[in-house]
Amino acid sequence: MVPHPVRAAAYMDACTHDGHAIVGGVPEIDNTVFMCGFSGHGFKMAPVMGKIASDLLLEGKTSFPIGHLSPSRLVNNLPKLEH
Repeated sequence: MVPHPVRAAAYMDACTHDGHAIVGGVPEIDNTVFMCGFSGHGFKMAPVMGKIASDLLLEGKTSFPIGHLSPSRLVNNLPKLEH
């Protein structure tokens, strides 16, 4: 038994209410793809997430199944942003 912690750290965790990341665009903001809320899992998914981001920015779509990660699932009930 170790009497003192071997490692201690303080950090912020970013999660959504459903536990899934946010990946996709928001109609009100052109030329932007949001990719956040990976809660520490983003590093291992970086290669495929980079591919998805480039697909979305260059082609406007991706062949990867990302519908469940859409930002719209979180903002559908929010009021429209006024500019």
